[in-house]
Amino acid sequence: MNHLPSRALRIARSAGLLAVGMMLLGSAGCTIAENTAAGTKNLVNEAANATTDASITFAVKTALSNDDLVNSEKIAVDTERGVVTLRGTQQTDQARREAETIARQTKGVRAVVDRIEVLRTFQS
Repeated sequence: MNHLPSRALRIARSAGLLAVGMMLLGSAGCTIAENTAAGTKNLVNEAANATTDASITFAVKTALSNDDLVNSEKIAVDTERGVVTLRGTQQTDQARREAETIARQTKGVRAVVDRIEVLRTFQS
């Protein structure tokens, strides 16, 4: 008769441990699912930013190439999260300013970093 209560007690303990384990696994599963969803959302946002950045770069390059004052072949355009960086050289300060203005006026541009150098010519 002593075996029955101890056996029932072991079964009850096992059932309790099983229930606690299932609750822990369930909450871990939710956390994993939430982290996966958040990770997927971040990847989608990064892909959207990359697409937007690429389209901004294309638009800036196109606008620069259509301008008569700017030598677009001498300017590299990079975009990251809407921030356009212009690198290269121009013959005049006016052309450098024009390139910056064109970039700033392009749809989707949040800021412009101007790294264009003006070539100085010396006359004797």
